[in-house]
Amino acid sequence: MPAEVHADERAFASTLSPRRRTEWAGGRLAFWRAAAELGVPRAALGTGAGGEPAIPQGLAGSISHKSALAVALVARANGATLGVDLEALSPPRPAIEDIALRSDERDALRGLAEVERWPRLVLAFAVKEALYKALYPRLRRYVRYDEAAVVFEDGAPRIILHLDGGVRFATEARVEPVDGYALACVRVAAA
Repeated sequence: MPAEVHADERAFASTLSPRRRTEWAGGRLAFWRAAAELGVPRAALGTGAGGEPAIPQGLAGSISHKSALAVALVARANGATLGVDLEALSPPRPAIEDIALRSDERDALRGLAEVERWPRLVLAFAVKEALYKALYPRLRRYVRYDEAAVVFEDGAPRIILHLDGGVRFATEARVEPVDGYALACVRVAAA
């Protein structure tokens, strides 16, 4: 494990499987490297009750990791929460459609040319995963896939919330390919 990993993080990581340990530690390293850009001193980044990173007071942030790649999104807390997600662009996993999309999203997907369907599906899925990470600190509950829709306008994602109880937030989303992955970043603020 890299020497940069804080001793408290190392202790927690030792309880994980070897593969999970590597991904988890990589996520922490990505977080602290991004936080360093803001002048935030290195500390231990714990894990919350829901398995989420326990983001330090004064910051907003999120982590995602897949295999040998980890990313983090970190900013000064300014009333917004953040989410980031990485999803592999291949191989195609079309079963995600039945799990993650609302019926209106599935209809829109079926209207695309075959070659466009998987890329659009994985982008929508990544946006939803990032959205749920950004919503969790606000709602403190699991958000179902049908509580949000992702529509694409001129190739850019837009989120439409269908949250239980009519809760409203302002959202921003961006997606782009990075080293064979779809990278999605979401910002959620009060409406």
